[in-house]
Amino acid sequence: MGSPLRQVALLGGSFDPVHLGHAALAQAALQQLPIDALWWLPAGQPWQKNRALTPAEHRVAMLDRAIGRDSRQRIETCELERPGPTYTIDTLRALSERHPGVVWHLLLGWDQFLNLPTWKQWTEVVSRVRLAVVPRAGAASALAPELKTVPFQPLLMAPWEVSSTAIRADVALGRGILDRVSAPVARYIAEHGLYSTRPPSQELNGHP
Repeated sequence: MGSPLRQVALLGGSFDPVHLGHAALAQAALQQLPIDALWWLPAGQPWQKNRALTPAEHRVAMLDRAIGRDSRQRIETCELERPGPTYTIDTLRALSERHPGVVWHLLLGWDQFLNLPTWKQWTEVVSRVRLAVVPRAGAASALAPELKTVPFQPLLMAPWEVSSTAIRADVALGRGILDRVSAPVARYIAEHGLYSTRPPSQELNGHP
């Protein structure tokens, strides 16, 4: 048995698909925060998303391939196991009950941080975690008044102008995606015909 976890970072999202920007954020957290582990939290059905997500088993499988053998990282599926919309506050309550004594760090991009006041019971969310946020140059002046006093740890990383939405669109058009997802993730997408109307491929060309 290893030593018990003391501090854990949580990285949530639909990960549809997981891309290199997500991986860069995870590495920045592992390098810059005083954490023992990083847990990926694939969402069941985010309440702020209207579209249907790719089935959970595919999103988890892609995450598993993106993480590889890094023992500091794992996938936490509690949000997939709950019916109905996914709310962060429910996840934090459940995790705190299962793992008493752990200090939780919540990783956010700048846009997510700006949207915090729209989250369900967001002040309780903030009270339960230490926020780690990827800042955007010059954006702090645009903070809503209620966010100006919310403490967070800046996560320093190179900007990644990449989105899962664009990756899905490019796969559908037959364009390459190896500049934005890892080779194992690209292979999985191709082999299972995800995001494409064409039949699954057994070859890795960066797209099905």
